[in-house]
Amino acid sequence: MQKSEQKIQLKDELKELQAKGEAPDWMKWFSYAMIKEDYLYNCKTPRERYQQIANAAASYLPSDNKMWEERFFNLIWNNYLSPSTPVLGNLGTNRGMAVSCSASYVGDSMWDIRSEEHT
Repeated sequence: MQKSEQKIQLKDELKELQAKGEAPDWMKWFSYAMIKEDYLYNCKTPRERYQQIANAAASYLPSDNKMWEERFFNLIWNNYLSPSTPVLGNLGTNRGMAVSCSASYVGDSMWDIRSEEHT
């Protein structure tokens, strides 16, 4: 299949998912291509994956998990919150950690940044 045919197919898939409420209206075909290829994991649609992320995020809170799950989902679904790559790829799965920092400290000056780069 040629790239132009793949692009058309992805656009059509996305329109269908959006019509069914399984992909957010703001999502563009290239965003859908990325999430479909790399981040759906065992989910079939963006809605399902965002729900999985929201559920996992809410599970870390001590109470009102259902309320927080709904809030997290709505923030992601309405594009007010964009999950980082580790969150999008890992939260709610057994694939790895949902954090991207290595817990290292770099000072807030050009000298600190430069000297850290060479250690």
